[in-house]
Order: sequence, then C-alpha cells, then structure tokens
Amino acid sequence: MAQPPELAPISERRRLLVARSNDLRSEFALSFSQVRSSTVWVERGYSWLRSGRPFWPWVAGAAGLVLAYRKGGLLGTTQKLVSAFQLASKVRSVVRTFLERTPAR
Repeated sequence: MAQPPELAPISERRRLLVARSNDLRSEFALSFSQVRSSTVWVERGYSWLRSGRPFWPWVAGAAGLVLAYRKGGLLGTTQKLVSAFQLASKVRSVVRTFLERTPAR
C-alpha cells in the first residue's frame, strides 16, 4: 500500500482530473443545449409536413400536371437534353458502323 508522502501527488492529480472532468461535462452540456436550440426548426418542419400529409398526393399530382403542360422551362430543357443525347448516341453508332465497314487504305 502507498505511504502518505506518496499519496499527496496522487491525490492532487486525482483532484485535477475530477475538476477537468467537471469542466468538460459542463462545456458539453452547454454545447448540447446550443445544438438543441439550433435544431428546433427541424422538429417544427417535420411536424408541419406530417400535418399536411393527406394533401401531399394532391400537391404532387398538381405539380406534375403544371410541369407537363408548361411550355419550355425545366421540363422542356430536360426533354431537349435527353433528345440531344439520344440523337448523339445514334449518330455515334452510325459513324462507328460506317468506319468499321470502310476498308483501310
């Protein structure tokens, strides 16, 4: 067993560790409360979305109809890009076939 002169540094070290632990615990509690207060809007938004849950299928359907009948816009641009990609892939396959059948000089 340790003798009294050897216990003094150990006791002092223990006291410092306990004090540091308490400081870190209070710092963690403060950080947690700040995070909790800054994420309250997530809970509010989620509850708002859940309260409108019966209406979301109607909203999605209406949005789909609006996008489908609207001239140009995002849907039109997307359709043009897809058409251009399809056309480029067909042209590429035709050119590749032509080049494969052409005899080398």
